[in-house]
Amino acid sequence: MISLNLYYVRTGESTTIDSAFIVKDSVSFKEELINELKSASNQVTLQILGSCEEIEKLIKEESDIKAVLKDDDKVLFTGYVSNSWKYTISHTGAKAVSITLEDVGTRLLQKEFIERGAHLFSCSVHEAIATICKKAGVEINSDTVMLQNKVLKTVEGGVTCKALLQELLFEVGYVYYFDEYGKLLLHPIAVKVEDEPICINGDKLLDGLSVKKSVREYRLARVSYKSVAEEEDVLIYRNNTNQSNAHPFCYLSIDGVSIFDGAEIYKTQEEGEHVYPSISANNASGNENISSNEIIAVKAIRQEFVAASSYVESTVTPLGGPYIKIRVENKSEFPQYVTRLDVYGTVIYYKSTNIIKASTEALDGESVSVFSADLTWLHDKASCQRATNLFSQYYRYSSAKYTFYTNENIPSGTVVKLTDDVFTGLVVNVLITKKSYKYNGSSFSYEAVGISEFDLDKEVIEERIYSSNHPIKGEAGKDAVQVVILASSGTIYRSNDESYENVLTARVFQGGEDITSSITGEHFKWSRKSEDDADDVTWNENHKALSTNILTLTLSDLNGKSSFFAEYIE
Repeated sequence: MISLNLYYVRTGESTTIDSAFIVKDSVSFKEELINELKSASNQVTLQILGSCEEIEKLIKEESDIKAVLKDDDKVLFTGYVSNSWKYTISHTGAKAVSITLEDVGTRLLQKEFIERGAHLFSCSVHEAIATICKKAGVEINSDTVMLQNKVLKTVEGGVTCKALLQELLFEVGYVYYFDEYGKLLLHPIAVKVEDEPICINGDKLLDGLSVKKSVREYRLARVSYKSVAEEEDVLIYRNNTNQSNAHPFCYLSIDGVSIFDGAEIYKTQEEGEHVYPSISANNASGNENISSNEIIAVKAIRQEFVAASSYVESTVTPLGGPYIKIRVENKSEFPQYVTRLDVYGTVIYYKSTNIIKASTEALDGESVSVFSADLTWLHDKASCQRATNLFSQYYRYSSAKYTFYTNENIPSGTVVKLTDDVFTGLVVNVLITKKSYKYNGSSFSYEAVGISEFDLDKEVIEERIYSSNHPIKGEAGKDAVQVVILASSGTIYRSNDESYENVLTARVFQGGEDITSSITGEHFKWSRKSEDDADDVTWNENHKALSTNILTLTLSDLNGKSSFFAEYIE
């Protein structure tokens, strides 16, 4: 017999609504595994007779109500009672209330991961998932696949656990769902098409088969990601208050019994109510490797601190991501001076922007739509290449959406071979993404998308964008001019690769707008810096380095470790 166990989180009370008050044949399940490559949600709807005394309490409760739907001892669904409900009439004419049970993720994953500040993920995918789920209060099924891809991301305050989890899994090609006990499991998008998949033919189809094709069919995927680098012992903060020849670092005066927090000075007695600012690390010494690139994390912090009195003490602590907390306390009753407050640390920063393109073959005359995504968790070429191929190949086939009905009970996420041998002769492999059915019913409604075997290691095109080492200062009051370089084959080559070719393209931006097309070739000059200065002079004077914004490199242009620079000449 079917029953509904309720647990009121606020009061800790438990109760059970038995089958006598649950309207027969009203229990309906809706499963949705994938919604445009993002995780979806499941729910159950049912009617409870108005004569049930528990109804009034259930409707009035404003906090979470955990719900477990059972058939005798068998658990069917674990989730939470939705905040929406409606009065209705059962099929027998009795007054009833229709309620919805949401899956665990719909309720718990809405929590903010952190309220303020920042958190740095620098770990495996599985460790990141475990951290997010622990914060949300979500349990993980022991059978969940443990993904070991390395991820790196700084998360600011206010982002929900759901947004983080969906974004992370989207990039590694998975979606999450919950088992009957409300525990999290993962499902891969790149499913294998079995040699003998489940076959649904015309005899098994109820009410036929409907097909809907999307107007936009993506045949090209364009993904951007940022590679990261690490630099040790970088000056990330310097206080230069009242800096002078006599005091080359700073001459910061702190009132008696007061604290300096990196931004302002306040009385020590007020510290209990004071909110420390998050001081963002910056490239304070102008380190050329980092340049103006964004710093996303700091660690191994140390400080160079000098004060005129031993009554003044300083502490600097990391706050997660690129942020630090500064606390300088003057324990004396009289004003004291700080003459040096420098903070050093190892920084992780974005080094370059990488663009990967993958496509499926288009037919003659077809228009090509581009699916674009910016990856924020992944920063290595191999993982991003696989993601790009997945996006390209999934959208190539998923533009066709299928709806069908059958008596076969098939799990969501299964690849099925649809054979319409009655009307159209259609034969296609589809991935089931949605499933609806009544409990103990005899028919199931499915939605599916076309699917094919994935080749995630298929060759792709990659470009890298670097900031130029030759910045151009604009005239006062005018937008700055910046040169960036696209490299068709990245930055690594093999010395014995005779077929090596790399096309460097210099682009000029002013105020964020690409103005390259308005500039003629004579305004560009290329230069090389290698291990042989004399050979560099010869190469730099070669016609190849002049009067063009496009430079094609072969193995003969390289001399050991070689760097190439584009200069825009006004």
